[in-house]
Amino acid sequence: MTAEGAIVKGGGKVVKNVAGYDLPKLFVGSYGTLGVIVEATFKLRPRPDDERLMCVGFDRLKDAGAAVRALMASDLIPSAVELLDGTAAFGGGGTGGALGLGPTLAGAAPAPPTPGAVLVVGFDGLGEQVEWQCAELTRLTAQLGGHHPHALASEVWPRLALGARAAFPVATAVMAFGVLPTQVAELMEQGASAARARGLGTAWAAHAGVGAVSAALATSHEPSEPAPIAAILAEWREIARAGGGRATLEWAPLAVKSQVPVWDDPGAAGRIMQRIKAELDPKNVLNPGRFVAGI
Repeated sequence: MTAEGAIVKGGGKVVKNVAGYDLPKLFVGSYGTLGVIVEATFKLRPRPDDERLMCVGFDRLKDAGAAVRALMASDLIPSAVELLDGTAAFGGGGTGGALGLGPTLAGAAPAPPTPGAVLVVGFDGLGEQVEWQCAELTRLTAQLGGHHPHALASEVWPRLALGARAAFPVATAVMAFGVLPTQVAELMEQGASAARARGLGTAWAAHAGVGAVSAALATSHEPSEPAPIAAILAEWREIARAGGGRATLEWAPLAVKSQVPVWDDPGAAGRIMQRIKAELDPKNVLNPGRFVAGI
């Protein structure tokens, strides 16, 4: 529904429906600044015969990143590729992390106190296909330093969705990044190193196959000044920009948000988005100021 109350329909229930502009994506990506979505149609698929979530540990984040690249270049067809650093996987402050396993890998020997990284890969399909892909993943990752491969319980899925947030009882700030999949591990390493140099703790998790990264920042005590937090968030943003990526501040105290913009500078695209906003919502009544460039 537009700002004027008109109902606009886009897309269709058939696969071959590609004529004209893709208005559904435009509205979905606008954070409610162009219209209000009142009805949506979803495509579903049958549940697979078998579904497995495999976990592989690595002593070094760098090796886990190499495993992700090897996985994406292989014949395997994963349904999920999640890369977590040790803190995100096993938690800080007794949270259990995204995997909810505490300091050990389920069904495996105790992991190091601060494991470098964990790669979680999902497979689904026919039972024989899933079995072969799990075995092939074990073989592929073993060549790159992977160890203790094992299947995770299905209950882990909801915790994986929390990403780095699950690492700390309370996060000081959370930032999301979009980078090339080949740069995920490097961003995580550089970002963690930058925070560590300032005495701050971090947890990193990524949908590594698409380059979507989440980072949580935590301090051992309630920060009295927002400046140190704002400084590291700004540095993270510059690290992402250096590789052609972007960063969005998902959560932070108001004192920090007053110093660090939520959105990256959209550049020339910002002018195009402002013109679209002016056409579809000329009176600026839909979520004013919610999106990039003050839209």
